[in-house]
Amino acid sequence: MKTPSNLYSSIENASLAPDADAIQRFAVANQDILLRAIEALTLLAQLGSSETGTPPASILKPTQSGKPRFIGTELPRPLPPGVAVRPSDVFDGDRFQAIFQPGEQIEIYATAGAGLRRLSQLILLPAFKFGSTAIGSIRKRIDDLKTEKYAASWREGGAYRTDPDFATDWFASFITSSLTTSKRSPVQLTERSIVVTLPATMSPLAFEKAFRAALAHCSLGRFLSTPEGVGHCRRHTVDPEIGLRATGYALGVATHFKPSEELYLLRPRLDADMNALIVLLERLILRHLGLLEANP
Repeated sequence: MKTPSNLYSSIENASLAPDADAIQRFAVANQDILLRAIEALTLLAQLGSSETGTPPASILKPTQSGKPRFIGTELPRPLPPGVAVRPSDVFDGDRFQAIFQPGEQIEIYATAGAGLRRLSQLILLPAFKFGSTAIGSIRKRIDDLKTEKYAASWREGGAYRTDPDFATDWFASFITSSLTTSKRSPVQLTERSIVVTLPATMSPLAFEKAFRAALAHCSLGRFLSTPEGVGHCRRHTVDPEIGLRATGYALGVATHFKPSEELYLLRPRLDADMNALIVLLERLILRHLGLLEANP
């Protein structure tokens, strides 16, 4: 495969020979690079046309497995294989009503900003920060992300560098879903969050731990460490290190860098992703109550 410098040289040489045969030889010899360049430019144009930085659904390509593709790359599916993307009807049954005692409420939020948008464009993968927080505290959580410079750092040449655009412009993304859940479901969609009413026997900390474990396979860092993720980077000539983000926390005179594990390959304004996320949240509640077997 030609390097970029060789490709530029080929372009210059081709421009000196205006005949059709020379142009055709150039196109054939460099078709892989040209196709990848066209594909990348198309994506960047689509990403740049969105005020929120959310890739439009037209970028997705369906596959026989039902998993979405993003620029020819099959992304991980939030739900386990074989689980249908449909709301549970267990919440309307007597068994759930007899067991469930409402406890604290939390909100699932999705955030992005200038830094994440640039990162998504660079690595040609959609990345959003998803997390859970106390009801009504999304704004405070976003302010914390700015202060922490969440996910601003990555390793280059054996040392961490920090990108300044991760300290600004964080915002709560709209969350959209075509799924209609039961009115008795403890999982309900709002404009910019998903409100989850926890069972009285489940703490917010226990829920967050279960939530992160259930979505771990969809995290950006985990994906870039898989053969699929490495293959994606090779096809698009991207260094996977830039997607392995970390957050620096000052500890006295030293700074400790912790992997930023809450960047997920999920799109908050894409029905397919958010429908699956809502079903996943319902399943977490049912599993805690021992009712998951009643929800095929």
